[in-house]
Amino acid sequence: QRAMEMGIAPGKNIFMQGFMMWMSGSSINIFSIMITGMAFINPVKSILAIDDTFKRFAHDPAVDLTLPKLAFVGCNCGMIALALWKLNTMGLLPITAADWTSFLVDKTHVESSSVPIAL
Repeated sequence: QRAMEMGIAPGKNIFMQGFMMWMSGSSINIFSIMITGMAFINPVKSILAIDDTFKRFAHDPAVDLTLPKLAFVGCNCGMIALALWKLNTMGLLPITAADWTSFLVDKTHVESSSVPIAL
């Protein structure tokens, strides 16, 4: 029971984090970047430290931690998706074709034409 509560605990913060990102606006300034950056970094840190989070339940062999850990990862992935959505609304994600034009290879011309110059 407590392990599952620990697993869904990040899901309780999704609405608060979404409200904070909504209040920060869609313009690019230091506050919106900082809030969005923390909304992206904190779930990644939580996912990487999942064993430390569930360490107090690991000693009991009767407790299966698979479902609580999956719920924990799922809730944190939801937070990451929310942060990516905010980055998209701010225009910071390279998702259009125009964002990748610097990687296009220049065409090599097979033929060339010019005005003949007599020397």
